[in-house]
Amino acid sequence: MQSAVRGERETQSKARQSSEALGRFVRLAVRAGSEQELCSVFIGKSRDPVKTDPNEILAWRWVDPEALQAELSGAGAERFTPWFKLEWARIWRDHRAAVLALR
Repeated sequence: MQSAVRGERETQSKARQSSEALGRFVRLAVRAGSEQELCSVFIGKSRDPVKTDPNEILAWRWVDPEALQAELSGAGAERFTPWFKLEWARIWRDHRAAVLALR
């Protein structure tokens, strides 16, 4: 699964064009100040290598959707951000068939 982050590079745009939008959510955070951003969630297939911005993404990995669901339902859930857990619950509930069809 791929999520669009602020701005797009050419390869990200190509991936977005061949993907399916799963919706949007607004992320609000309050720490030293406040932050609000609109996050779009897409799924799709690509044979291109994953390229991430280390200033935006601390870590990533490939994981089977059913294994991810099991991890989020068990003791491993603390490894994920609250926003990821909330959005994954919506994706799994509303778009499970589309996610599993990508295998």
